[in-house]
Amino acid sequence: MPAQLPSSSGCCTCGTSPTVVNIPGPTGPAGSNGTNGSNGVNAYCTTTAQFTVPNVNFTVVVSVDSTSFLPSSPGGAYLEVYIGNAGYFEVISFTSNSITCKNVQAVPGTTVIALGQKISIAGPRGTTGAAGGGAPSTSTYLIQTADGSLPNAQVLGSLSSGYAKVTTTTGAVTTVTTIPTSDLSGTLTAPKGGTGQSTFAIGDLLSASSTSALAKLSVGTVTYPICSNGVGVQASYQQLNLGSAVTGVLPIANGGTGSSTAAGARTSLGLANAFNPQYLSVYFASLESGWTVPIVSVGGLGAVIFVAANQPSTTIGFQTEAAFGTNGAYTPTTTGYYVIQVSLYVRPNSLTRTYTAQVLKNSVVTGITGRITTTSAQSVTLSFGGIVQITNANSDSIQVAIYADSSTANSVFEQGSRVTITKISA
Repeated sequence: MPAQLPSSSGCCTCGTSPTVVNIPGPTGPAGSNGTNGSNGVNAYCTTTAQFTVPNVNFTVVVSVDSTSFLPSSPGGAYLEVYIGNAGYFEVISFTSNSITCKNVQAVPGTTVIALGQKISIAGPRGTTGAAGGGAPSTSTYLIQTADGSLPNAQVLGSLSSGYAKVTTTTGAVTTVTTIPTSDLSGTLTAPKGGTGQSTFAIGDLLSASSTSALAKLSVGTVTYPICSNGVGVQASYQQLNLGSAVTGVLPIANGGTGSSTAAGARTSLGLANAFNPQYLSVYFASLESGWTVPIVSVGGLGAVIFVAANQPSTTIGFQTEAAFGTNGAYTPTTTGYYVIQVSLYVRPNSLTRTYTAQVLKNSVVTGITGRITTTSAQSVTLSFGGIVQITNANSDSIQVAIYADSSTANSVFEQGSRVTITKISA
């Protein structure tokens, strides 16, 4: 407290009252510095739970660890905060551990924001700028429908239907009904309607290699046809299996027989006619019943057998005319070589007897003979044969004769005796 001293004027003799004057005392020592504040205190808070960003202009309650950094009374002022990974929000209200805020400029709605995000007060938003004057109306634009304010715009609605094509030098858009091949690249796959192949060799064929791809079937061996290998397997060139891959009957004109049976084939090929010079022909005669024919010739030229007068009938096979005449002769109607086979069942009338059978051509012995000697009265078989050439059709004849070397009484040949004549060439 400053001392109070009487004014020097109080010493005068004028008789006035003295005046008191305050005089400052000496300055005291300086005080100690205050304690520094903690970094970040009252500058931000942290979210304590995740939340989902609402759509723009909708609110959400965000849980936080503190709201002490917010002014206790905004006084009606617009207050924004920034939430990490979310964006800007307007503060509507708050409690000590939550903030109700509105999405004004945040990430798209429905985005989930994890907990632990920092929230701080955002600076004031600037004023909205003046409305722009718009793009120049004289510039060239691409618009969907006509607009009178844009006279230079190209209107998509005025183009013809088709594929749009842009000319890079002018930027103009045109349409085409089909895409030029020059504008295409790559290979169109089978599922898109293509082949999946870009090159081929001459003769290649396309074949499905799977349910969604085509493969090239290369040319196979000459004359080999394409054959199925079954379901799920690609076909291939193969030799044709005549046993399993062919149906129907191959006509004669195509090298077949015209029939599926042997008998039908012979008929189709003309083999049923004994006089077809191109095919094998067989003729025979035989004794059919229990008749026996006496052997009447002894030595020299034998007596002709298979004579109609000496037997009940003559069996003729594979021909249409009576081949053995009344004189027991067969007269071929075509030239060629004929195989003669004779089989006679001879029954002698005594224990020992020798028989000789002969093949005659035009009633002359040909040298084709057979001989047998019996030793009992039982029947024996005399078999022999050879080849005769017929040079004069419808004139040359073939006969079979037999004779005994002694008395022929009761010597006979029996049922089943036969002669077979087979043509072997023209």
